[in-house]
Amino acid sequence: MGGGIGVLHIAAVGGHLEVCKYLVEELGGDVNAPAPGVGDFAGVTPFMSSAQSGDVSTVKYLLDHGGDLTKSDAKGRTVLHHAACIGSCTVTEFLLSKGVAVDIDCGRGTPLHQAATNEQDKTVKILLEHHA
Repeated sequence: MGGGIGVLHIAAVGGHLEVCKYLVEELGGDVNAPAPGVGDFAGVTPFMSSAQSGDVSTVKYLLDHGGDLTKSDAKGRTVLHHAACIGSCTVTEFLLSKGVAVDIDCGRGTPLHQAATNEQDKTVKILLEHHA
């Protein structure tokens, strides 16, 4: 990913649950720490990064340890935008089951727009089933 992100971001985006546990529990890693700088990853948190892993267990762990469902990155994208953009159906369904808002517009569209723009047809269907 690059751009000044931390090791917890990298572990989260890779779905490395045991590494995330160590970083959070033993070293006090912040699951909502925004990545500094500019570009695609500015303001992205480890929790948001985990949504891109496709690994529900990592997403659930970070949510259970304070992951903020409503926090947005520098581009206004929430954790659901990140899951929808890459077409992670299992993570999208998990986040929706936790009550994440389905229709937040980040200025570049809702999670539905992000999924459609990136041709994530299965994710589009899931979002539509949840009244996106």
